Amino acid sequence: MPLVVALALWLLYWIAGFPLPNWDDLFFVGGAIELARDGHLANPLIRFWSPVAAERYFFQTPFYPYTLAGWIELFGLSARSLLAFQAVAGATCSISAALLLRRYGFSGGFVLPILVASAMAPQGLRHDLLGLTFLMSGLWLLSHLGVLRPLLGALLLACGVATWPVLLGYGTSFGLAVALAAGRRPGLSTKQHAARRLGICLAGAAGAFLLLIAFIQLRLPDFLTDFTWHARLRRSPLSHLLPELRHQLTNGLAELMFSPLYLMILVLVVLIGIHWRQVRREALVFLVALGAGTVLTVLLYASVLHLLVDLFFWIGVAVLLGEVPLSKGARRLATGGAVCAFLLAQSHLLISLASQRPAPEERYVETRQILSRRPLRRLAIDEVAARHVFDYRLPPRAFSWNYSLPPQKTWPASVSEKSPDVTWVLSSAKSREVQGLPPWGKMKLFGRELGSIPAQPRDVIVIE
Repeated sequence: MPLVVALALWLLYWIAGFPLPNWDDLFFVGGAIELARDGHLANPLIRFWSPVAAERYFFQTPFYPYTLAGWIELFGLSARSLLAFQAVAGATCSISAALLLRRYGFSGGFVLPILVASAMAPQGLRHDLLGLTFLMSGLWLLSHLGVLRPLLGALLLACGVATWPVLLGYGTSFGLAVALAAGRRPGLSTKQHAARRLGICLAGAAGAFLLLIAFIQLRLPDFLTDFTWHARLRRSPLSHLLPELRHQLTNGLAELMFSPLYLMILVLVVLIGIHWRQVRREALVFLVALGAGTVLTVLLYASVLHLLVDLFFWIGVAVLLGEVPLSKGARRLATGGAVCAFLLAQSHLLISLASQRPAPEERYVETRQILSRRPLRRLAIDEVAARHVFDYRLPPRAFSWNYSLPPQKTWPASVSEKSPDVTWVLSSAKSREVQGLPPWGKMKLFGRELGSIPAQPRDVIVIE
């Protein structure tokens, strides 16, 4: 059942154009496009953000660029191809996680495609989903006995953490839990079994490190310089942890949208604490791994609270609802409450999809015709133009508008900052952030205008 649900859902997501464009798409796919085009691991699309990007692309680990470049070599470069890559990764992730839950007797695997897809739909073409796919596939293989499959699982698990480093917390906690929970071979003591499984994990991590070294062509000092510099830009110091958490929990309607999830997790933890003698050992291990992974993740990177932590919390709800001793009526009531809480948490996405109007294809054709008459001008393009106007077949003179300035200023604040020899090709919704652009239409729901959601986020304007 999870296999059918995952394949059907991700096929529908692919047909519908998921995931949606995200503002840093070109930061993440640019390296893969350049690698597939001429075998050079660089990202000229962000050369104005950091000049070193035209020489090498070491701001993230190279696992995503190399994997995506291989896909492009096989299936070509286009929006449909890149979205298919995400769909295949999402289906693989969902199926692997469902198989892992089933291996330990947990229910809820059939909802995993929905949980993963809803978390990743707003993330665009980032590396997040591939990292999560490696992680889940690795955990499932690691849960087997023997050597070869667990060794491959440990390798994939380490590659998942390397692909999306914020997975370190959950990768460590669940990796150790799965590695040590596997059945023991006859004749091995508990200590020997633990040493054997930890050795397999270390061997997998060593294999991932060797792959990293090969991908960066032994240029470890350059990689560490660029990667740690970018990490410092993205990660807040530990002293900022509480303000960051306060912001994540109170920004916009966060209290209304996400508080029910945290309340459900808290109630489930209390119930398991009260009835722990009636709860299976596997559920207790899962809960400990979930808690340890959450603490490590928040300490590492608190700003992923509403992405990574919430995703694992939803998985926790799906798993633990079937483990807490409840009457049939109480379980139905709790399940209904969980569904309502999930829909509330996804309300922004659901309202956007239900009410936003797609831009007509003729608009993109007209934009391409306008640009074809100006072949020598440099083009600053955003994620919407890259997907819908150029189909990711970007001309050499193009670069990312979102990364057209140094890191201290992610995007221009005003049209006055535009160079006279550059043409901007942008989503009309960018006028929310940039002074001087034509006003953007706000979405209306039941006759009421919603100030934060554009009516046509994929409409494109050309500013010369």
